[in-house]
Amino acid sequence: MKDLENLGLNFTLKTFIKGRNSNAFYQKLMDYLKFYIEIFRGLFLKNSQFNKIYVHFPLHVAFLLIFVNKPIFLNFHGSEISRSNLFSKLLFFFLMKLVEKRNVQIVVPSHFYKDKVNAIFHLDTKKYIVYPSGGINTSIFKPFTIDKIKELKKTYNCQSNSFIIGFTSSLIEDKGVRVFLKTLKKLENIKKIQKLDIFIVGDGPLKREVEEFVRSYNNSMLFHLLPAQNQKKLSELFNIFDLLVFPSSRESLGLIGIEAMACKKVVIAADNGGVKSYLINNQNGFLFEKNNDTQLKDKILNYINLDKKKLKLIEDQAINTALLYESKKVNLKLIERL
Repeated sequence: MKDLENLGLNFTLKTFIKGRNSNAFYQKLMDYLKFYIEIFRGLFLKNSQFNKIYVHFPLHVAFLLIFVNKPIFLNFHGSEISRSNLFSKLLFFFLMKLVEKRNVQIVVPSHFYKDKVNAIFHLDTKKYIVYPSGGINTSIFKPFTIDKIKELKKTYNCQSNSFIIGFTSSLIEDKGVRVFLKTLKKLENIKKIQKLDIFIVGDGPLKREVEEFVRSYNNSMLFHLLPAQNQKKLSELFNIFDLLVFPSSRESLGLIGIEAMACKKVVIAADNGGVKSYLINNQNGFLFEKNNDTQLKDKILNYINLDKKKLKLIEDQAINTALLYESKKVNLKLIERL
């Protein structure tokens, strides 16, 4: 939102639920009640203060917008089409009614996700705007100098002359952390890899399982377990990685891969729709069959065996692809459609 405002878009009224402060039912109920009251006040008491409505995660607010006739832009991120229980099915009923209105357009992060959403809604494709989640900040995500990378490797206590593999994501099943750990087991006896530094960056319910895996390990791998990091720290980490492994089985886009590519790093990602919208196998990175740890191991070994000319070509293609997602560029395109 701040990037859009910097480019001249004025959000006169804003309402949102900040963070996930509590799992308590009462606290959630109060948060949503306050949220809905603020939306209601904006729609019916401050109607003259705005001329368009932009909604992130529209599933929970669709019922409030059905009778609104101003232009509405619904930004879908990935969870809105899930109907896991009776309550979400009820909310989805109102969402279905809302998207059919002439004054509504749908914003999606990738062409893949547009097709996935439209397989449910069956709308005119002109109603869709492809907007890659705000793009990436190339003043942060960029290649560092060799001297800076050497300095950072010391700061992060990397082994000298080691091969560095990174995993940066939530520690949950869908993000592929178990696939990554299984792959590491398969790499432990590869003679060509004498030293390995493994960075696992993130938080989540599988963190204890990751920690137990690391404690049970006694070989040349040196593990670095870090909590979720801000963008500046992520850029540092991407720059010291030799490659980023991105084994997530489901992504509507997968911005983390693009951020690593902007740092001129090779990404090995699971072959899923969102990632395939920017990563082309053997051209600007590598794809492997999702949940296939053997194939992931083979792709890592393929990377290690690349000659310098081929590696440089892939790195150059990676950064050129990432620059297409530069935040100012994608935000200006969105503003043109609003």
